[in-house]
Amino acid sequence: MCATRRVWAVVLLAALACACRADEPRHAGLDTVERIVGAAGVDASLPVVIAVPGLGDTPESFCGFLATNLQGPLRLVCPRAPNVWGKGYSWFPPLQELRTPGALARAIEDAGEAVAVLSRRLAGAPNTIARPVLVGYSQGGMVAFYLAAAHADIYFGVVPIAGMLPPSLRAPPRGEAVPLFAFHGQDDELVPIAQARATIETLRSRWPQAELQVYPGVGHRLSERMRADVFLRLNALISAAAGR
Repeated sequence: MCATRRVWAVVLLAALACACRADEPRHAGLDTVERIVGAAGVDASLPVVIAVPGLGDTPESFCGFLATNLQGPLRLVCPRAPNVWGKGYSWFPPLQELRTPGALARAIEDAGEAVAVLSRRLAGAPNTIARPVLVGYSQGGMVAFYLAAAHADIYFGVVPIAGMLPPSLRAPPRGEAVPLFAFHGQDDELVPIAQARATIETLRSRWPQAELQVYPGVGHRLSERMRADVFLRLNALISAAAGR
């Protein structure tokens, strides 16, 4: 396998692990796990955070991880990826079908469009305040970058973690600028930092305020400092969306 193909193949080999339990509503053809964070009723009007897990993770675990660090009240919605991978799920087809950057791009686009449909329905719900905040990790970070570029009008802000876009998806974003804060380990061996830098530079061609925060010595994971910075940004976006 050539070096370029190896880059796209290893992109698929990361996951987060946490634990939680939640009800499983269904939106836009995707199963979802939904949590109310903070003191609020199920039907209360709340800001919404849509959280896209990474490879091998589950919406239950990703929701649980985020819920312990977000400042409510808010509604947290984590979609379930359509493909089983180990004990969790994958947004993309099996590895053998993703041997080229073009195949990966199609997989990201397909996943992104499914999450976009879900996002629009949640954004238009009568109990949703403002537009949703979007966060994604690894595969979910790629989906978040795609949605920022292709469907920014849906979101109040976008936070991709350890993500990137392949060259064919790095078109300048359409529509109005939204806050975009990306986070990435400098030594990420699975999603190379160069790919994240190239992605953010394209976004900056239309949105100069788009940011990429890089963490030296950190691989494909969330260090304690990165985790703190991610939640600082997420909580600021949520507060702004809710008008707090």
